[in-house]
Amino acid sequence: MPAKATKARAKVLVHHDLCKGCGLCVRACPQHLLEIQKGEINRLGYYPVHFAAESCSGCAACFHACPEPDGLTIIRTLPAAEEKEEPCRER
Repeated sequence: MPAKATKARAKVLVHHDLCKGCGLCVRACPQHLLEIQKGEINRLGYYPVHFAAESCSGCAACFHACPEPDGLTIIRTLPAAEEKEEPCRER
């Protein structure tokens, strides 16, 4: 039986112009979904972090590790309709 794919429960919104590229959120993420991408510099002159996945669990470890107020926002999503189980019905 194939393993069930992890559905996204959340996504991380990075406010690029507030990010100082310290990498604390990158190290804090247990699923390794954040990365610092070289090449794009924000208005402060830093390489900002990018959310690089779609399977975020919504644990918010990155949010709590970020020293910049409003640097990251966790947007929790509702489970997809197909994930909801139908209640048992007796005949």
